[in-house]
Amino acid sequence: MLDYKYSQQRGSVQEAVSAPQPAPNLLAIPSAVIELVPASVPHTHRVIPIASSHELVTLACDQPNDIKLVDKLTFLLNRKILLVFAPRHEIVAALERYYGVWAKGEDDFVECAEKEIAA
Repeated sequence: MLDYKYSQQRGSVQEAVSAPQPAPNLLAIPSAVIELVPASVPHTHRVIPIASSHELVTLACDQPNDIKLVDKLTFLLNRKILLVFAPRHEIVAALERYYGVWAKGEDDFVECAEKEIAA
């Protein structure tokens, strides 16, 4: 299995071999990191921001090898993205803890997204 990490060039991807990472602590995420990512992004893509340094944002998700997700998040957040693994139930619990229950269905999702865009 291959992990993908960003090279020095913005937006490019390079193949890399990395050691397995320990599961991130989703109970102690700094508020400054949470504020970097609008609520619609984590709720839509089932990710939770856990760290940030310079142009890199580290997000926990249940599919850290999803290159399409990395590309999409890079575009949405205009930062380099590193995905690390966390179980889905922990991500959902963290989303509720840090961002609140945002949308339970498609209609709620559209309504919440419109409110966020208007804010």
